Amino acid sequence: MIEFNRVSRRGSSLNEGQNEAAIARQSRTRSAQIRRPEVNRSYIVPVLGKAIRILQLLEKSEKTLNVDEIVRETDIAKSTVYRILRTFSAYGYLPDGADGLYHLRSAANVSRWAPPKEGGRDM
Repeated sequence: MIEFNRVSRRGSSLNEGQNEAAIARQSRTRSAQIRRPEVNRSYIVPVLGKAIRILQLLEKSEKTLNVDEIVRETDIAKSTVYRILRTFSAYGYLPDGADGLYHLRSAANVSRWAPPKEGGRDM
């Protein structure tokens, strides 16, 4: 299991002493690494990594943050940050951000929110 412990100034979510290549290597099973060591394919979902970096930033922040501050701290494209924040809001992890400021909800408040429905089906 890969655990992201910190968000660096450049936006890389890494364990102490790890870089993105190391995380990509860890994402492959040992047997896959042995069978085909030349394949440098990552099984990491990039946008999920970005979403985790945003959550980590909001978690450690003592104040609410706007989109521009999140972009500056994570070095993630503004449109991607906005879409991730809107998704978290839709699922109840963040307030709706109508005032342009974002912070994490407490775990107790998140558990009562249901995922959004689209066309009568779960997304």
